[in-house]
Amino acid sequence: MESLLSAAVLVLAAIVLLNLVLTLAVIRRLRDGATAGPAAPGVGDVVPDFAATMTDGATLTHRDLLTGPATVVFALPGCAPCTRTLAALPGAEPTFVFVMGEPGDPETGAVLAKVPFFARAGVTPMDGPVGRAFGVALFPTTLRIADGVIRDVDNGVAAGAGV
Repeated sequence: MESLLSAAVLVLAAIVLLNLVLTLAVIRRLRDGATAGPAAPGVGDVVPDFAATMTDGATLTHRDLLTGPATVVFALPGCAPCTRTLAALPGAEPTFVFVMGEPGDPETGAVLAKVPFFARAGVTPMDGPVGRAFGVALFPTTLRIADGVIRDVDNGVAAGAGV
């Protein structure tokens, strides 16, 4: 009986040691930034290089955002706050809406139907060129851009919320 108890303690100690080693490896990897994707857009950032085909067939690139003001909104299918954001867009400046979904998907189409008449819309997958360029992870995200520089980022997260 004593040898069985000793064997159980050794197995448990090995499992705990393995858990510790794996936890330290994960911490090192996170600290090194190896799992980080593109950084989310921030105030003062220059608009990244991208090209996207809009639903009207025209191509929108970063060069189109280099002069004057513009609003860029990132929306997600099935996102109720996204549709509220689209409804509240003022339309005072050129406005572009990217629905991060798949063309032909009914939920993507439902979001496109909510895009105001004055805005140009595009559909792109999360891992498409626009998603990779901007690195948006919170939805909806609204960027106010002036002369190719992001002047305001609104994603509904309070500053300092730690998200």
